[in-house]
Amino acid sequence: MEQSVAKIIERNLLEVFNGRDADRRRQAIDELWDKDGVFIDPGGVHEGVEEINAIIELLFTQFEGYVFSVRGPGQSMHGVGRLPWSYGRPMTLSGLLALTLV
Repeated sequence: MEQSVAKIIERNLLEVFNGRDADRRRQAIDELWDKDGVFIDPGGVHEGVEEINAIIELLFTQFEGYVFSVRGPGQSMHGVGRLPWSYGRPMTLSGLLALTLV
């Protein structure tokens, strides 16, 4: 079943970047990412699903207890999507607020 861009980026945030269970996270990565996908963050360019998985695992150790939260509905137009999100301790308004564009 094909999913909307908005649903894919929401799943990516919640199942991949919040994926504390390594097996479930890897399953989500394999479903949502191309095997040669590229993720770019302030730490660099991470190419392929192995590197993407590794950098997410590193986030868990660097920012223990932090979670990603959806802050509004995902939207898409002409194959481009965006999703407002935050990153911080659960149930607080502090932390990073951001917007993902794909």
